Amino acid sequence: MSSSGLSYRPEIDGLRAIAVLLVVLYHAGIGPSLGFAGVDVFFVISGYLITSLLLREWSETSRIDLLAFYARRARRILPAAVVVVLATLWACSIFLAPGDLMRATESAAAAAVFGANFFFQASTGGYFDSRAAEMPLLHLWSLSVEEQFYLLWPALLILVLRYWPRKFVPILGGLGLISLLLAEGLMRTSPEAAFF
Repeated sequence: MSSSGLSYRPEIDGLRAIAVLLVVLYHAGIGPSLGFAGVDVFFVISGYLITSLLLREWSETSRIDLLAFYARRARRILPAAVVVVLATLWACSIFLAPGDLMRATESAAAAAVFGANFFFQASTGGYFDSRAAEMPLLHLWSLSVEEQFYLLWPALLILVLRYWPRKFVPILGGLGLISLLLAEGLMRTSPEAAFF
């Protein structure tokens, strides 16, 4: 068992390695959509692992301790995120012009409240826009999306498990289908919004 409460799963580490490779290949200029697939694989792995932990906690205790869940997330995410943001802002203060430094600082503030995806959507023409390439904390958009998911998902699981436990699979399947349809629709009408 790992410290997270789940047994070690080598296939999950394999999927993580593939996801990293896809993102690296994309940034190396190989495969225009590989980066999307890599990030999506990370999101799926993360959602699977967190859902497994939450469902295990529910089955063992008939409850999910949200405070403990968010404390674990904070211990896992915040130390590295704070170091990255502070180091980046320090480098920006040396190398960037005042206007660019201000945008970097604004993006850091958005990242601090896990709203970087909304900030970058509003302040760039899209992830691949030349203006986005000048934003050193752009990569934090995906962390914000993940943390927004974790803000809502445990509460939704508790709600379904508490009030409609026998309809758990159909409800979550229906929500998944609705999410997929909304994502596909948004890709057609506003791809930048769908991305972020």
